Amino acid sequence: MVQMMTLVKLTSICGFACVATMSSYQFYITKKAQERPYFKDAMEILRDHSAAKKLLGEPVQSGFVDALSGRSRGDESKVDLYVNVKGSKLKGELFINAISNEEGNWLLNRVELEMKDKAGGKVLIYDRNSTEDSSAHEILQ
Repeated sequence: MVQMMTLVKLTSICGFACVATMSSYQFYITKKAQERPYFKDAMEILRDHSAAKKLLGEPVQSGFVDALSGRSRGDESKVDLYVNVKGSKLKGELFINAISNEEGNWLLNRVELEMKDKAGGKVLIYDRNSTEDSSAHEILQ
């Protein structure tokens, strides 16, 4: 018969392996997202946005992509990313939506900042449909 302590040790090892695997996956997805042009462009727009700088405080830094909840997803035509961001004052979550056009180029479509303080609230950082010069945000693969 298997002793209880052996089962506890085995369960602990399996739990640690699961946490390590999930953490590695989160890190991998974040690094891959940070290499994408639409991610870099969205972060540049966020860092240049006066209201976002005032709310978050400078410098604005990106954190992990929310890869485990299922909210961040994408395919060959559309990407939705939720990225943790922080400044010297507050933390927030950046929503990045990018779409692929007929030529296969990625277009940054929408960027929103949701504050993670007690008051909450969202700030529209960028919307391609309401910007006159959207060609400045066309991103080549």
